[in-house]
Amino acid sequence: MNQRELRCFLQVAKTQNFTIAAQQLFMTQPAVSAQITNLERELGVSLFQRGYHEVKLTYAGEVLLPTAKKVITGFDQMTLAVTSLKQDQYDGQPATLRMGLYFATPLNAILDLIHLFTVQYPSIQVMTDAYYGGAALTALRHHEIDVALGLVTPKPDVTWVPIMEDELVVLRSEDYVAATQTSIDLATLKEKMLINLPSSPHDDFSQRQATLLGQPTNQLTVHSMAAALMNLTCADAYMVVPRRAVSELQHIRALRIAAPTKVTQFKIGFAYLTAEHAIATDVFVQFTKLVNA
Repeated sequence: MNQRELRCFLQVAKTQNFTIAAQQLFMTQPAVSAQITNLERELGVSLFQRGYHEVKLTYAGEVLLPTAKKVITGFDQMTLAVTSLKQDQYDGQPATLRMGLYFATPLNAILDLIHLFTVQYPSIQVMTDAYYGGAALTALRHHEIDVALGLVTPKPDVTWVPIMEDELVVLRSEDYVAATQTSIDLATLKEKMLINLPSSPHDDFSQRQATLLGQPTNQLTVHSMAAALMNLTCADAYMVVPRRAVSELQHIRALRIAAPTKVTQFKIGFAYLTAEHAIATDVFVQFTKLVNA
């Protein structure tokens, strides 16, 4: 039994819905289900009655609930007490945490996390900037930002804190997609124009895209997501992006890539320089680990 299993149990008990609980925990629904299954296996009892629209606690779940709350509350209080020692090192002076956002997209889950952090640590001002592809890692190494949010990629000089899962999808104008189509075979796009955002050919996103597509001869590079989406609405073209990088699309469909692999599926996380980083970065990292535990 571990705190992740207990946190999943408490969130499902609170929401009575695995999908909603997963969203609030920055996890996938199957991952939450797996944690609950592991906990039930360890305890040897069923904790939830699983219905079509909602789940309810069993008697065993009701018995576990108050104890689980006490355990997690105690752990959180202990962790916050330790991280508050770091904040005391500021001697009341304000500090700044510079953050590079994932694909220049203000993800709601990340905005919620930043808001919670600023409430807990009002002396630390969070400032964000927009980056595409692996540009945030470059900015991190140049000390232009303190924390970079991007595709988790092992690097010798960088430490990662995984936050959530994501996958690459293909964006196409709905004019060129069947009404019931939800996925696409990349081979059907060989003659179509690929729309790109600025990125280094050596960053992780570019390498994943090259593995999937090779080097298409018909490409157009634009300098903003807005420009890319405008081109997609009026051209027989396509774009490969992380699913979480786009939302509320009009006249454009996000299609899953047929036969997903390790190339198309990955984790998103916060990166910071292992050897040299500010105290504010330490505080944010510890807070993020606590929330995501």
